[in-house]
Amino acid sequence: MDELPTEPLPTEAAPTEDASTLPDSMPSSRMSTPWLRAALTVLLVAATITVLVGPEDSTLFGVARDRLFPPPTTSPTSTQAAPTPVATFDLKTALPILQQRSLRVSALAAGESCVAAPGKQVAPELGPALGEGPLYMVGYGTEGMTSIYNGRDDSGWYYLKTIWTAPPNFHGVFLLRGRQMDGPNEVRFSEDTTDTPALQAVFSSDDAGSEASGWLPWIDYVRVRAPGCYGIQVDGLDFSYIIRFKVIDTPYVPQD
Repeated sequence: MDELPTEPLPTEAAPTEDASTLPDSMPSSRMSTPWLRAALTVLLVAATITVLVGPEDSTLFGVARDRLFPPPTTSPTSTQAAPTPVATFDLKTALPILQQRSLRVSALAAGESCVAAPGKQVAPELGPALGEGPLYMVGYGTEGMTSIYNGRDDSGWYYLKTIWTAPPNFHGVFLLRGRQMDGPNEVRFSEDTTDTPALQAVFSSDDAGSEASGWLPWIDYVRVRAPGCYGIQVDGLDFSYIIRFKVIDTPYVPQD
């Protein structure tokens, strides 16, 4: 039986598509490439930051966002209240601080003479003043001296009328304390006549008088029991110094 000749089967060509015939809902790979690159870049940056900083920093992306895109700030308006000024001093607060300081008026050494503070003119309306400032002691002339000769006393405490003064721009509290430097006696203070003067005096700029020049005066009585060399320590929140003066019991007129 003769064999029938065989012919090769025809092969079908693979169908080809024209990109121009693709529907709009099926974009080509060339069209999606930029979006894929952007997404991969974001993922790569996020992964790098996570590795460097660590997963525990949950605020990282918020901070980065705020730095790149800072939130808008609100500008103050005229309806907002102005800040309350801070007081430069408070008597109840300042006084305990000043009282904690030790009294540094020391006794004169054996053979040491009493060198009183020299008086100088500071306030135009007042006489010579002792001290380095801002508080000055008036009433002791240019020699830093006064007398209790024929002076008044109550219970042995003589009165030395004293004016304390400060420049117009002084704002604060000051504390006065003292002692005799060549003897055992105290220095005491009173604002009026009394036989029980206090061991200290406290003044503030709120209770000062006024002079035409603007200088601030406070009238006080320094009280002593005997002639001698005395020192008064003047304490403020930002200053502390000692004013030394002499008290004699012979006739004397302070030199202006």
